[in-house]
Amino acid sequence: MKLPVDYPSDDDVPYLRFFGPQFSHVYVALNPFIRAKGVPFQDPGDYLDDEVRKKIGQQGAGTSVFWSEIARLARLQSVKRVNRALRLTGSKRIRPELASARDTKALLDACKEHDVSLPDEGYPTPGMSLQIAEFLRRLGYSEFWAADHFVDSKLVEIERALEPNFSYPPQVYAADGELYITMEIDYHYALVCQTAASRRKADPADFFEGFDADETTNDYWGIGMNADE
Repeated sequence: MKLPVDYPSDDDVPYLRFFGPQFSHVYVALNPFIRAKGVPFQDPGDYLDDEVRKKIGQQGAGTSVFWSEIARLARLQSVKRVNRALRLTGSKRIRPELASARDTKALLDACKEHDVSLPDEGYPTPGMSLQIAEFLRRLGYSEFWAADHFVDSKLVEIERALEPNFSYPPQVYAADGELYITMEIDYHYALVCQTAASRRKADPADFFEGFDADETTNDYWGIGMNADE
């Protein structure tokens, strides 16, 4: 099955404009940070290997550390500042004039101090995988289409996806066209795109930390040219 175009090509394109022809609602779902027994701090840009991911998955949703807590620990004023700080880690996909090295250092220092690992870029952490599974179940799906960033899509049964160690790919699409979830390869959050009918069945805010996009929301989340904002 052919998935929708997965993501705006430019950071300043509003989500609702890009997805609007098919979806009336876009929710920005924040990929949880990780605190798990026996899992050391992950260096920025390093992806979780299969054994580490399995160990985290076995410990369940309690491994999730939400962005609001990270903002508090790093003394950042909002999750928007956390987002900008993350974008100087890993792929470092941000223009220097839009970055804040100070915030990035505060984020990394806080994570190291509290034994918290950053979420992978472009892939759901085990905590988000569980959130997606419960969300899909609430919407009543028995199966869904899934795709990686680089491979063709495949049909997945919901019962398989509910298993603790199931690792969600970065794109999820319902065959009825009512739901699409996508993560850009260099970013740390997912966009949950729904039609009005899908939104009436389940509100993503009941499952994910995050916020609804408005007509202006794009990948900068309102953070402008001033690194001290």
